Amino acid sequence: MPKGGKKGLWNKSIKTQTDVTLNDFANSKILTERLRKPALHSFAREVKQFRTSEDKSWYEKDLEEFDSEEQCVKNEEVETFSTEPAGTQREKKSKEEKCGCYYPLDIWFILSEYIHPEDVATFAALCSSAYFVVRTYKFWISIYRRYYKPEISLPEALQPTNIDRPYCLRASVIRSLYYMYPPFTKRLLPVHSTSVDEKLYRLNWARCISLWRVKQGSKWVFYFKFVLKDRCLNNSNGTSVNSQIINKKVKNGCWMSRASSDLSELIENVNINCEEGYCVLCMNCQHFIATPPSVMGCHLAEIRVSLSRDMRNHRIQLGFTSRSYQCSSKGKSFMSGVVLDFDSVEMVQVFNWWHPRYPAWKAS
Repeated sequence: MPKGGKKGLWNKSIKTQTDVTLNDFANSKILTERLRKPALHSFAREVKQFRTSEDKSWYEKDLEEFDSEEQCVKNEEVETFSTEPAGTQREKKSKEEKCGCYYPLDIWFILSEYIHPEDVATFAALCSSAYFVVRTYKFWISIYRRYYKPEISLPEALQPTNIDRPYCLRASVIRSLYYMYPPFTKRLLPVHSTSVDEKLYRLNWARCISLWRVKQGSKWVFYFKFVLKDRCLNNSNGTSVNSQIINKKVKNGCWMSRASSDLSELIENVNINCEEGYCVLCMNCQHFIATPPSVMGCHLAEIRVSLSRDMRNHRIQLGFTSRSYQCSSKGKSFMSGVVLDFDSVEMVQVFNWWHPRYPAWKAS
């Protein structure tokens, strides 16, 4: 440290602060409180800026001087914002986040009259008002009336006299669109009549809840109804929404007091779909094959597709297991349960709940 280093700095600071004296503060008539540190810093910064920079017009200043002024303003804003309590900071942030225009709900109902069925999901994702409109009775009944034609043959359950009620209206309208709306009917056309449906492998590890068979001439049609894995995770009991609400009221012992209001809400719910998450596997076979009822309640562990013995049809092997978890080794999981071997299968199809050939929605 050189001699007089600190003294030199002290003398320089005293010489630069000749504008303000101690007498000005001691003999002042106005009593002032002590300023906060952010205010002192901003005041010192302003004083320093006035000392260093001369009064210049905007066209005489350099770009660096403009940047320094903007940085000083930003620092002052940050300091003043940090001095405020946390509650006011959250209110300011929430006000800044609330941006955009809020339109009345009637405008969204008017716009919904021009939405195509394949664009309903995009329309519902626009905002909360559009999502509310999509879940109303007026929206779905207007779509049905827009595309309904008397010359189209619909099942009895999808006729205008039977569909004009709130309960399960959304599911009924979606199903009727696969009869009336041309873009949806084209999706159901098979590429090859003898090909295996690609959705067959989606049934891996699904749970079988029922099976039946129908004889058509000399051939047999086997049906397996499955609960998909996603629905099994959401609802381990496999019960519908209706039975869940009813069972809850019975267990609580308040069936006569509160269940009536809940049942009225259930009947007026447009978006309930009891068949959502279910699908039906349909196989057309040339011969009868014994299907034991013990596979009901079991999981489909593995699916094997190969050629039949006559080399003209398919051979489908379905391995069912009673375990509710997936085994790491495929061979063990396939052989540990019941194996159904369907030889000479002409056609394999998987029907979702909206398909016209879904068995639960056939005309009575």
